Amino acid sequence: MTDISDSDQTNQYFLQEASELLQTMDEELQDLREAFSVQKVHNLMRAAHTLKGASASVGLEAVKKTTHSLEDVFKALCYQDTVISVEMEGLIFQSYDCLKLLMSAQLASAQIDEADILDRMAAIITRLQVMLGDRFGQAGHLPTSSELGFDMTQSIFEVGVAQRIEELEDAIEDEDTEELLEILETQGEVFVGLAESLDLPGFGEVATTTLEAIENSPDQVIEIAFIALADYKAAQALVLAGDRERGGEPSAALQKFCHPVGRLHQQQPVSSLSADNKIAAEPKKPQTNVNGRKKVESQRSHRVSADPLTLLNSGTQVNVFQQVWTFLTRTIRQLTTRQKQTVSIAKTKSQSDAKIRRAI
Repeated sequence: MTDISDSDQTNQYFLQEASELLQTMDEELQDLREAFSVQKVHNLMRAAHTLKGASASVGLEAVKKTTHSLEDVFKALCYQDTVISVEMEGLIFQSYDCLKLLMSAQLASAQIDEADILDRMAAIITRLQVMLGDRFGQAGHLPTSSELGFDMTQSIFEVGVAQRIEELEDAIEDEDTEELLEILETQGEVFVGLAESLDLPGFGEVATTTLEAIENSPDQVIEIAFIALADYKAAQALVLAGDRERGGEPSAALQKFCHPVGRLHQQQPVSSLSADNKIAAEPKKPQTNVNGRKKVESQRSHRVSADPLTLLNSGTQVNVFQQVWTFLTRTIRQLTTRQKQTVSIAKTKSQSDAKIRRAI
């Protein structure tokens, strides 16, 4: 069994959140065959994907391999015309049982024969692969908003992105340059990956430009934070208004911090900012002594790729791991809860309509 004693804080946090993801998967699997929907499969696919990335970040290779296989199965099922037979359902439950065995051992700090479970999992997946045919191993069908019953991008920007923008606002009010640098860097890494996942290149450019700005000009973090806040707010407003092509653009004021030749012109009075940037800059501007502040260490060489979870594999500190992990799992739980509420409301209305018809 993998030794998880080296980083207790990180692993305890992982086990706590993993338990919630397993609960989500368990609930969705219970009636997958009888109440099949693309939305239900998508919830399973995202939960497996998140657990796969997180388990890799804490060195649980067996869990990573098992969740990877489950994710491939769910991707193959993510089509509206999918029909799940009783035999296929049984194999899916068997594969999920393999994952539960591995996770139960981690939760109980017990010894388990991981090789035997992986062999059993491989045999199950081989049978499922035959049943699923060409759809297995493919990229899978990406559900549309109508199939899911809600706009995932909208929901993420309403919840996760909004919360991070509020964190940045709070940090600006606290006048703590160290905290601002940490928040801007962590936010930027997460937002770069999020933008690539949601195919919003403009939003990604805002995040990338912010990261380059604090790397180039860490001694001007207060000014950068005000402008980045305005750019993030403007980008969020565009996405919430329906923009699914770009998701905002970095302002010229933010871009100036990325070019050493323009550093003589970076310290602009509030009156010289654009109208959009004035909105964020209007609150009291803290005056902070940053003399002697060292330049932020560059970590751009391992930028997050198409998946924000790549950040979890980069050796970041525990508090960064927790922030990113919370952001992802909170969004998944919010979307799952919204789905269940929608289904419950629809079922209640249907039952009510049936009673009315019978009374008539």
